[in-house]
Amino acid sequence: SDWYKTRAAVDHFMSPYEPRRPTREVIKRDVMETLENQIRDWKEHATIVSGRHLAGKTVAVEEALRGTRGVFRFRIQNLDWVPLMYQELAVKDESTFKQVLRRVRRRLAKLPDNPTKFPILLLDIPREAPEGGSLLFVFQP
Repeated sequence: SDWYKTRAAVDHFMSPYEPRRPTREVIKRDVMETLENQIRDWKEHATIVSGRHLAGKTVAVEEALRGTRGVFRFRIQNLDWVPLMYQELAVKDESTFKQVLRRVRRRLAKLPDNPTKFPILLLDIPREAPEGGSLLFVFQP
């Protein structure tokens, strides 16, 4: 049912974000703290992280988000990525996606220790894609 799918999508967002690399394989850098501070101070804007190939952008972003609730990561593989994102999250359309974001935001507001009160859509754009780089967005439903 739509109710179940919406609830499952919210639960997916609300699970703590776990990066692909274990903590023991990550060397802390100042940029990670900078990103953590930016995440805590977000209001209504997007953050774009870009830089040289293999500079550590993805690792820095993932490490800054480690354990954060309200994060959904999606890898963009082609220009028609939005319907594929809905499919991966198991929502049927934009309206349902916005409803999920609103519910996630309400749940995040009740978590005083979470770094952000806004849902985070982490978009990973591979270098092979026409756009290249990595993007980190905050949606304001």
